[in-house]
Amino acid sequence: IIQPPSGQDYRTVSGDANEILESVLGNAFGGLFTFPEESSEIDIPSYQFDRYTGALTGFTKMLATKNARLNIEVIQGGANEAFEIMLSAVPIQDLSEEIEYSQDSRVNISIKESRRGINHLICLGKGELKDRQVVHLYAQLDGSISQKQYYKGLQERTAVYDNNNAEDLNELIEGGTEKLQEDMNYKKMNLEIQDMDLQIGDIVGGRDYNSGLSLKKPVVQKIVKIESGTEEIEYKVEGEE
Repeated sequence: IIQPPSGQDYRTVSGDANEILESVLGNAFGGLFTFPEESSEIDIPSYQFDRYTGALTGFTKMLATKNARLNIEVIQGGANEAFEIMLSAVPIQDLSEEIEYSQDSRVNISIKESRRGINHLICLGKGELKDRQVVHLYAQLDGSISQKQYYKGLQERTAVYDNNNAEDLNELIEGGTEKLQEDMNYKKMNLEIQDMDLQIGDIVGGRDYNSGLSLKKPVVQKIVKIESGTEEIEYKVEGEE
């Protein structure tokens, strides 16, 4: 867990991404994790971790601000030597422009589009009754979120987000934004990928010619199955059910 230093509200870091990984995680797991000596060439000018967040979640969110991902690689030692796990920061590969999966690729693909989702979220923070913090967040036509209303009248769909544990207004807005992103209009893609070596965080594209929908999503799971000596790798993309 990434904790704030004593007497401070948040853990804030800056510098080369590899050096940050090492400084935050350090020797927390008895030397199981190691870090490259060379620079990642991914500079983090300043980043503030969420309070008491898990290391994986914190690193993932930090690196995403630089279009990068956490690379996890097992390094096998010599005979009778233990392996080690090297953590490093690397750029995300956006393969959606080079490789697009569709019915033409002979893969199983389905894209689900949800319309008429929530577009107005009333966020309730600390305080009681009239003194309670209240922030209104609105979905925009392009999918972004702001505090200016776009959908009105019959198009407006409103819900409430209750978080009286938010430390301040910024934390309330951050949590409300994540909640609205989950509940607003969305597209989800299910696909089966074969004969590709992808890593978690890489981005792939999909197109369903039957509906005309297309989108690109990052890989969020890589599952290796070995049965009777045969290896099979299964990938899951963000939002896949």
